[in-house]
Amino acid sequence: MIGPDLAPGGCRLRAALIIVLCCLGCLAAAAADDDPVELPYRRGPIELDGRLDDWRGPRLEVHLDEPEVPAPLANSGTFFLVWDEDHLWFAADIADAEVYPAPPGESGSSLYHWDSIEIYVDGRGDRNPRMNEDDNQLIVGCDGRNAVMQGDELLRTVEAWVVPKRERPGLGVRTAARRTATGYVVEGAFPLAAAGVAEARAGQTLGLDVAWNDWTEDHPRLPELLKDLENLALLADRRSEAEVAIVDPDSLGWDGLLVWEARAYRAWSWCNGRDFGHPATWRLARLVGGPSLGERLAGRWGVPRLLGSVLAVVLAVAMLGDLFLRRRQRRRIRELLARVEELSSSGGPAAPAPVAEAVDLPLGAPPELPAAPPELATRLLDHIRDHLAEPLNVGELADALGVSVRTLQRECRLGLGASPREVILAVKMRAAHDLLATGRWRVGEVAEQVGFDSPYHFSRRYKDFHGEPPSAAIPARPEPADPSEIA
Repeated sequence: MIGPDLAPGGCRLRAALIIVLCCLGCLAAAAADDDPVELPYRRGPIELDGRLDDWRGPRLEVHLDEPEVPAPLANSGTFFLVWDEDHLWFAADIADAEVYPAPPGESGSSLYHWDSIEIYVDGRGDRNPRMNEDDNQLIVGCDGRNAVMQGDELLRTVEAWVVPKRERPGLGVRTAARRTATGYVVEGAFPLAAAGVAEARAGQTLGLDVAWNDWTEDHPRLPELLKDLENLALLADRRSEAEVAIVDPDSLGWDGLLVWEARAYRAWSWCNGRDFGHPATWRLARLVGGPSLGERLAGRWGVPRLLGSVLAVVLAVAMLGDLFLRRRQRRRIRELLARVEELSSSGGPAAPAPVAEAVDLPLGAPPELPAAPPELATRLLDHIRDHLAEPLNVGELADALGVSVRTLQRECRLGLGASPREVILAVKMRAAHDLLATGRWRVGEVAEQVGFDSPYHFSRRYKDFHGEPPSAAIPARPEPADPSEIA
């Protein structure tokens, strides 16, 4: 907004003129294309250091040129804007031939009296004619100092106050700036909650405007209205200009302010040229994109809690999957042992009973084809029983039976519904169970008799097949009789 946003009693004509200009601006905005621009979501942090190296990826980019001022006085600049769950992020690269920062100790609300940029945010996108509590003006000086002016309902009661706003410190705004060879760069993060956005999400619409304040000469400190309740009461009563308190370090007065504005002030905005600060003229911006499910959960629960929950779910799924696979494997092993027992007692193969999956082969039931020749199955089982103590492998077994490995695998699958390796283990485990049931040998001795070098490995294989450790198959020895009872 150019100059003071107030027209005291002695300048009512100027106030009326400004209000008329505002109305015309609102009408122009209503007639313009109202399609919202897209404001992309930002993944990953931005380091606020006055450098634009990390401004990669999707972003809303606004380039402004000042058409009313000839070079080299005219500024130009490019603004970048993105959003995340908590902040509106912005950056501005301003080309300015002469940069004048605000003097030390200057109040935040007067930063626009020196080279600076402005970001306007309407959290609800309701485009009121005058600023209300969800409308915000962020001023960032070329040296990184910032101030936030927010719409004020009390100030709205003063009719002469064209842009009713008051400074709102402590909103958590972060900014940084850096001088460049051609001007300056400004970066910042504005909390969306301060603009009334409780939870930012894709599809929401904000009102936005961006602007710069360009001063072409150094100048004294300019007058500002003292914004207190006493002054508001005077303004509400339409008192004269002389009765209103102002802060005027160099005693310029309102006329001196207007002289300096006309002489050295060059401001320009995206939405309404020189006269800005009116929400009805700001562009609508729709939030697009958004955080992933993991980012939303991390934001709601916190990263440690989320990782702990994910780990707990993974462990639970792994345990259930392991339990399911073990039960299915044991069911298959029981079926295989029953087939081997049936084949051994009948002297030949019965009808095949396909198994859903082999331990060492891919998933899938074997095709329904004729059973293996009885003589091959009988020779296979006899050879395994005759060589229980040997660590048999499929290749040696195929050579001993005079067939190829592929033929042996195919015929075992068709006749027994299992792989040769499973048949070898099934015969060995059945024999081990019978040996243990006699009670004559210990577990280690039985392991050697069925071709296992390691009792530990034997015990694991035995439990996989029988569902219990080898020791459970050894019958309990009777306790010795009491000598007194024998007598």
